[in-house]
Amino acid sequence: MNPAASMTFELFTVGILLIVGFIFAAMPRLTRPSLYFAVTVNPSFRDSAEGRRALTRYRTTVIAGTVVCTVLALLLRPGVHPFDEAGLLLMLVGISLTAFLAARRMVLPSSQEPTAQRDAELVGRRRRLPGGVALQSLPFALLAAVAGLVLLRWGDIPARFPIHWGMNGQPNGWADRTVVGVFGPLLTGVVVCSLLLVVAWAITRWSRRPAATGPLAERGARFQQLMLWVLLAAELFLAAVTGWVALLPCLPSHDPEMTAAVISVLTLVGVAAVVVVLVRAGQGGSRLATSRVADGAAEESLGDRSADHFWKGGLFYVNPDDPALFVEKRFGIGYTLNFGNLWAWAILFLVIVVPVVIGVLL
Repeated sequence: MNPAASMTFELFTVGILLIVGFIFAAMPRLTRPSLYFAVTVNPSFRDSAEGRRALTRYRTTVIAGTVVCTVLALLLRPGVHPFDEAGLLLMLVGISLTAFLAARRMVLPSSQEPTAQRDAELVGRRRRLPGGVALQSLPFALLAAVAGLVLLRWGDIPARFPIHWGMNGQPNGWADRTVVGVFGPLLTGVVVCSLLLVVAWAITRWSRRPAATGPLAERGARFQQLMLWVLLAAELFLAAVTGWVALLPCLPSHDPEMTAAVISVLTLVGVAAVVVVLVRAGQGGSRLATSRVADGAAEESLGDRSADHFWKGGLFYVNPDDPALFVEKRFGIGYTLNFGNLWAWAILFLVIVVPVVIGVLL
């Protein structure tokens, strides 16, 4: 293996593990002040002796798990054995979630009833996706442009060529010079970008904010726009990667190991940038500044106006009586589905199963 590519793969693995470990370690302090390990509490509980004890035990476990997994990554060299990378990542996530559930059990005895009062919006929400039609169409325009270039270079494409590489840089997926084989990566890009666009559109229409007025509402609105920009950035990145893969057979020569290495580096940089942006925002925009008008309004309510018993394990929201399809996560930054809504299962099927099926068929 190319030594530079091998080192890149190892650094990618270590980088992903460190980012995941950092996210889990920081998460308890990134959620709303009245939500602690997905439990509704008085904001002062975080700084109480019991609150600090739960956080210390949780972070000690997460940090220890991150160190162990990172050391194993350096010893096992996942760049040579790709399975080890997935195994180590799952191991770290499992350790962190176990620590979360243990901390949640410590906090539950101090739970309080969330604010039950709801306020309604008298003016309809702005439902426009960021950038409008022009910017939202950009990923698909990029894929269409690549399709045109591939058609022009059809004669340069070999009869059989690689279309997928493992983390060791070695090809593990091949295709023939057929319409499906050549345009398969572009079709995958179109499908995944379309799914992300549907999710973004659904968030603007069927998400529930904890408040309609005051600083909580303003932060929620800004946070929603931020998440929509993140989804658009993900679409652009996926379009660029799948377009690049589709163009590779047309190139006279290329190093597959370095190709996979470059994609890994760009992925790591992109993930790190998104993490920085979301950490600065906090869950639901709780760390964002508000305008003077909002600052003069009523302060944030207790919790997120949903009862704790609707959150299974603090991670999954199940409330058939809530018409919202998307709600803010209690532990994590972003949105989660209301699994009490049947449409949530349809979206989950589209987002997870459809890309997998396409990958298998292609």
